[in-house]
Amino acid sequence: MSLNIAYKYKVQVPEVSQRKLEGLKVKRRYPGKIPLVIGRVKNSNLSELAKCKFLFPATATVGDLCHYINSKLHRTEEAPMYIYANSELVVSKGSVIAEVYQEYREDDFFLYLGYYEENVYADIGRES
Repeated sequence: MSLNIAYKYKVQVPEVSQRKLEGLKVKRRYPGKIPLVIGRVKNSNLSELAKCKFLFPATATVGDLCHYINSKLHRTEEAPMYIYANSELVVSKGSVIAEVYQEYREDDFFLYLGYYEENVYADIGRES
């Protein structure tokens, strides 16, 4: 059972080799930043972000990322949100983005993360 997260970037650039070239270029050009691709978990009540690719400071935390996403979605800072890496792991808000990147980045040098609002009673987009 895994989360169903649609990553627009993988649809826009289906060739892994092309994404890998872009990921390498970004890592070389911005060494203190982490290239992220962020997608919304299917069946989430949250809106989709206008952009799907981001450069985020390596020293920032997942909590900082949640704050950023909430601001882009015009939600209050206190609005609960889950962040997933590899479509299954719920990432701790205290985790440093650089550490999450080292552990979960894909071969194309991007870190793919999904977001979902906290809702105890809702189906979170899992497929059986």
